[in-house]
Amino acid sequence: MKEKRISIRGKSTTIRYIVVDNGGLVYARVTWDKGTETLFYKGMYNKPEWFAKGIPADLIMMLSPIFDLEQPLKIEPETNHWHVP
Repeated sequence: MKEKRISIRGKSTTIRYIVVDNGGLVYARVTWDKGTETLFYKGMYNKPEWFAKGIPADLIMMLSPIFDLEQPLKIEPETNHWHVP
């Protein structure tokens, strides 16, 4: 995982992230300073931009160029009906 210090709206935090391509589903797994984790998906709903439920648009717009610079780690999709990455 890579690490980056970000600042937005007068607040700063450090994120740890990895960008993954799971059989064509591209997502970034982000761990925040407090230990919580968020998944940002690219290309959801046939749109080319990044999306994350419950995350403000300005934060997504700030993080998008960071994720776009990364070469996604390709992994083979698993058939696991009990877990969604």
